[in-house]
Amino acid sequence: MGNGQGFFTEIPQFGLPAGGQFDSRVNFYVGDGWKIRHNLTVTAGLHYARDPGRADSDLPVIPAIAQFNNQFFQNLQDKVNLPSKNFGPQIGLAWDPWGTGKTVIRAGAGLYYENAIFNNVLFDRPARLTQGLFFGTAAPCFLGSTIPVGLPAGGTLNPDFCGAAIGSVVSDIAAFQQQYQAAVIAAGPQANGAFVGNTLAEGTQSTGDQLIGPDYRSPRSVQINGGIQHQFGHGTVLTADYVRNIATHYLIGLDTNKQGDARFLNVANAQNAISATNAQFGCGTGFSAASIDCAINSPNISPNTGNRGASIVDYATNGLDSGTSFASGGPCPVCAFPGVNPNVGQNQMLFPIGRSVYNGLLVELKSNLNHPMPGVKRLNLIASYTLSRFDSMVQDQDFVNNAIDFNNPLHFFGPSALDRTHQVSVGGVMDLPFATRVAFATHWDTAPPLTLFLPSTGQPGDIFSTDVTGDGTTGDVVPGSNVGAFDRSIKHGSINKFISNYNSTAANQLTPAGQALVTAGLFTSGQLGSLGAVTPTLPLAPPGEVGVAPLFTFDVHINWEIKMNKMLHMLPESVVLEPQIALYNLFNFHNYDPSGNTLTGVLGGFPGSANGTTAHDQNGCSSNSALCTGRTNLITPGSSSGVNWYAVPRQAEFGVRLSF
Repeated sequence: MGNGQGFFTEIPQFGLPAGGQFDSRVNFYVGDGWKIRHNLTVTAGLHYARDPGRADSDLPVIPAIAQFNNQFFQNLQDKVNLPSKNFGPQIGLAWDPWGTGKTVIRAGAGLYYENAIFNNVLFDRPARLTQGLFFGTAAPCFLGSTIPVGLPAGGTLNPDFCGAAIGSVVSDIAAFQQQYQAAVIAAGPQANGAFVGNTLAEGTQSTGDQLIGPDYRSPRSVQINGGIQHQFGHGTVLTADYVRNIATHYLIGLDTNKQGDARFLNVANAQNAISATNAQFGCGTGFSAASIDCAINSPNISPNTGNRGASIVDYATNGLDSGTSFASGGPCPVCAFPGVNPNVGQNQMLFPIGRSVYNGLLVELKSNLNHPMPGVKRLNLIASYTLSRFDSMVQDQDFVNNAIDFNNPLHFFGPSALDRTHQVSVGGVMDLPFATRVAFATHWDTAPPLTLFLPSTGQPGDIFSTDVTGDGTTGDVVPGSNVGAFDRSIKHGSINKFISNYNSTAANQLTPAGQALVTAGLFTSGQLGSLGAVTPTLPLAPPGEVGVAPLFTFDVHINWEIKMNKMLHMLPESVVLEPQIALYNLFNFHNYDPSGNTLTGVLGGFPGSANGTTAHDQNGCSSNSALCTGRTNLITPGSSSGVNWYAVPRQAEFGVRLSF
């Protein structure tokens, strides 16, 4: 449910009462160069950057956030740090070893700072302000259960449609949202429902927002490079460079309250959940082993699964679960795994702990030639090749990510989703007779990697099957693999070997949450196995399983430059008419796995997954598949131009330009 508000800050701007952003950026650069010898030049510089508008560092201490302090995280309520010492030294040298002016050896190194994206402020500031009408959401239902919706001025709204078929309660849902939005407006700006002191939770499952940690630091990278450049003849230059870039301090989310963490089992809450479930199946209100066995073997039908006897879903629905699942990330004092502090919910706060490493060999050939062949007046040609590795803690560090393992965020490190081992690009412009100019560009990139995940059940109790790290998050990286393992260390042709090894060594095992129940004497491992509270067995891939596809495109642009004064003498020479044609993906190469719609690494065995997709599935998914890959022209045919979407199906653009 949306609360009907659209502002994310209280700052007036652009004639609106709120929603603006503050940014008063200060930058300077000083540098100099020294010619040490006639063939050796050294340059050095120093860059400084101060950008106060990127982390809400203008706001004061927020005492309410102190409720999330614990033995792992302290002083979370402090002002967000404003980096004021972002000095970036840089140095480079250029050496002509033979003094001919045709060869140069270059090397350089520098420290460079990046700005965190403005979206961080949008999803941070509303939670820090006690007053104001800001964007907010509420989740009145979770897996059929009712969750009271808190109101800014106090009190709650209790939905009566949870668990019903959505088609039968559409009007009730609409009326409830109107009631919720009306209550927000009635409370007015004096009470901010999104304030962390009211929500007592911040995170992707609870509020959709994430606070920035008080120790914020600007993302930065250290880059070193070395290379050689040589000129052949009069117009051809070959360049080869090695580049290494180590990036640090990009933001990674951690749940400071550790909701669902297996170490924080509340035994009394677990006993209450077990007792309530056993009673539902006619096995008394106790939590003894005999009562649990009775529930497992009960002839009664489970209201959650439709099967006879209890499953872990039934126990989880009564509270034997994490606060993330049972209370949508909100405070959960009745949960078996409520986190460090059961009186507050998740606090997925952003910390500057991200790290990545890029290594690349870049080779480039440029050529500018006059009359290189009959019929060609001039040729400008550029060709490049890159051999690279890009490893990161997450698949895509362009936007904010939560750590894969909240308890050990540095554990997973591997090929990023932006890693392409080989990249080849060739482009050229040819001037031909009859005022014709032909330009072309072609790109060929090897496939990016995927991270393999356990298939989440999407039901309560998932921490007992797919939280293998014990940190409270579910759908974890498959044991035995790492970030970006698929089509790197695990090839698509050997995916079944990997799955078979997992099934024989890691499937049907207790997760840390399940082990915590056994250690506390609440269940036996055999009982948890009967309840389905063990890691899943993964389906094998079908014959002909494909991997993520490479990318290829060839684009051509043709134009004719017609000087209009040659046709109409009264016009000045500056009047030029240019008819033009552009053909994108000229050969209509089928680019599978377009950006944003690649194979999924969730090993669910369905079309579109890394263990359920054949070449047949690539060309058109079965109608009942939940996720599916496909070539771009099967996804949104004709919806984008070649200018706006890379490697589209073949498209043509026609135009005329008049210059005067």
